[in-house]
Amino acid sequence: MKSNKWLLSLAVGFLCCGSAYSQTTVKGTITSESGEPLIGATITVKNSTDGTVTDIDGNYSLKTKKTLSSKDLLLFSYVGYKTLQKNYTGNTMNVKLAEESQQLNDVVVTALGIKRGEKGLGYATETVKGDKITSALPSNWSTALNGKVAGLSVISSGGPLNSSRISLRGDVSLNQNGNDALVVVDGVPMSSPMTNPGVAYGAGSNSELSVDYGNGFSDINPDDIESIQVLKGASATALYGTRAANGVIMVTTKSGAGAPKGIGVSYSGNFSIDDVMRWPDYLRKSGRRQLRKHQRNE
Repeated sequence: MKSNKWLLSLAVGFLCCGSAYSQTTVKGTITSESGEPLIGATITVKNSTDGTVTDIDGNYSLKTKKTLSSKDLLLFSYVGYKTLQKNYTGNTMNVKLAEESQQLNDVVVTALGIKRGEKGLGYATETVKGDKITSALPSNWSTALNGKVAGLSVISSGGPLNSSRISLRGDVSLNQNGNDALVVVDGVPMSSPMTNPGVAYGAGSNSELSVDYGNGFSDINPDDIESIQVLKGASATALYGTRAANGVIMVTTKSGAGAPKGIGVSYSGNFSIDDVMRWPDYLRKSGRRQLRKHQRNE
């Protein structure tokens, strides 16, 4: 009986030693091409359930259930970066991942710039790309939204500076500025009411208060716009409170991400011509003589 127990203990010991011997530990760091550590990157062994993720410094430690050889493949992946497939080369494997040039499909920008899949949203939203805005060559980018978003209307004043207001789903208030959609540029709400006497946008003195200098829309260069997201649902605009009761226009400007490396120059330009409705009458030399003569006769 004692002999059987001894043999059983010996067999269990061999099994444990064999299991411990067959494990492989792979350590390393995953960074971007610029050397920034990638937090939460995934490392897995192909055709296996073994895997782990990187810590806050981009370091990882992967323990496998079997002994790895040069024929085994490790997969390194991270959101927004190309997945790298690499053969096992040793217990230390440092990896650099390249950025993915292709953008995710059906990705929309919600409140505070949070990106979510369009199919996962419970409210109406529409996207207008920046090239659709610049192709119209507008003096004010908001006027280029006409006809591109369902239920959206842009009301503009006359003149080259062209104050505008954006209305979604129709007007709900008798107040002129109570029907405007809230415009948010890169997460920052902007002032965009139409100009009223006494509150002229950009006026330099009291004498200019009645002059239409445009509103905040004219401060945005159409060529700087990457995309415009129109949020129509009440739940989509809850974060901004009553200001967003008439919808939100999320403007995302361009960034350096995805741009080609090196120095580049691009140019685009346009001009517009307006007819002067009425020229003022000027008093010239002959008119001055006639005016003095008329005054003497009086």
